[in-house]
Amino acid sequence: MVRGSLEASVTQFNSKRLSIYRWDYVMEHNVQLPDEYDDIYRDLEPFWGIDPLYLQKTREDLETRNGTVVVEKTDRSPYVEVVSHRLPSDSAKQLTRIIQDILLLVEDIGHHLPPFRAVFSPHDGPNMLSDYRVKSMALAAAANGSSKSCLLTLKSC
Repeated sequence: MVRGSLEASVTQFNSKRLSIYRWDYVMEHNVQLPDEYDDIYRDLEPFWGIDPLYLQKTREDLETRNGTVVVEKTDRSPYVEVVSHRLPSDSAKQLTRIIQDILLLVEDIGHHLPPFRAVFSPHDGPNMLSDYRVKSMALAAAANGSSKSCLLTLKSC
């Protein structure tokens, strides 16, 4: 929340890009922190600048790594489900349960989600690291409405 002038408040409100649908959702579900949607937007924005085929290949490669759980939502089901995992047999049940518990959070909205497939780790830590240059290139491509496969090689796009 901006404290100060009405003009500053209006400017902040206009910069939020709240769509009618989003505002309706916020009001209907009594969302306490609607500004968190802006953080989600900023977190996802670099991915709009990366070639979708590269993202798909990366996901396929991640599915083969140990310590991962694959979830999927298809057009045949309203649910997001665990479809495979590569977890140690002695902890697979417990670690898969962690992901299933998280999926319960989207159970009520699953029918609104488009089909997707994603790879998660039940462990608390990053599996893939990036750097400022890669993120800057992806953001620039997203701003131009293009996607770049050159991010893989870190060459100039």
